[in-house]
Amino acid sequence: DAIDALAWRDVDAVSLLPEGRLAALRALSLDPQMAEGWASAGILAAEFDRDHEVGELALRRAIELNGAGVEGNLAAFEIGRWAVVDPDALALDDLTRTRTWGQFIDRTTRVAHLLRDELGLGPDDHVSLLMGNRVEYVELIFGAMLAGVWITPINWHLAEDEIDYVVTDSETQVLFVDAEHAAQARAIAKKRPGVRVIEMGEAFEAALSGASDAMLDLD
Repeated sequence: DAIDALAWRDVDAVSLLPEGRLAALRALSLDPQMAEGWASAGILAAEFDRDHEVGELALRRAIELNGAGVEGNLAAFEIGRWAVVDPDALALDDLTRTRTWGQFIDRTTRVAHLLRDELGLGPDDHVSLLMGNRVEYVELIFGAMLAGVWITPINWHLAEDEIDYVVTDSETQVLFVDAEHAAQARAIAKKRPGVRVIEMGEAFEAALSGASDAMLDLD
């Protein structure tokens, strides 16, 4: 029984409800080598989601956001859970822009489709972020996770030659920036023809609006 793999944890918690066992078994079947993170997700399903449909939907969102890794699984699970339980609750606030949980899930899904469908990126491709604290920063990180694309946040305090080094070393193909760092990013991209710069603003929002909001095929 795959549940035996959880013996070192609170098996009683996993077994409390059908969705808890379902979550744990589904997690282990997805990637037995990553059982620790997914077991924790299963325990969360049992402890917090008393409704079977909510538990299953939240788990599916968690799997979509981070399909095969330990790090970030609990955060992904919580995001999925809140998007189902209370989609109108505040999720992000950068003091200029806000996002509800429902909006956050919708936008991260669209980011993933934008990366895959419009920009043609896939597993083992790389993008980077060069921007201050803003809601799109978080959306792009989770969208990249959902798309299976590597993402590198770049410290905006770095000098231009240091940023250039990170872009080159990470083999970045798309650099997402805010207005404050756009000129610096374009100067770097001039030296790196394979790097595309996408600035936050109207053009990005239009591209995001045109991207699909459909759940990605996990296969």
